Amino acid sequence: MQILPFLAQDMLDLVFNLLDRFVKEDVLENVASKVKLIQLDLTNSSLHKDTSAVDIGFVANKLLHDLKYKKRFLTKISIQ
Repeated sequence: MQILPFLAQDMLDLVFNLLDRFVKEDVLENVASKVKLIQLDLTNSSLHKDTSAVDIGFVANKLLHDLKYKKRFLTKISIQ
């Protein structure tokens, strides 16, 4: 129970880090409190980053790249 006082801030940091991947920066800058965070309408697509700007991480990018290469390779083989 000694870490309990720190848990709320750690969870808030985690939520902001996740939101930072998908929500526009200017929207997150306006969220200064937990109440504003709860009121944030994440269903509003105008708050979302463009899909090309979404950071999905290195491993996911590598997997997508490999899948695209594999699809192109299989398409090329099936055409021949």
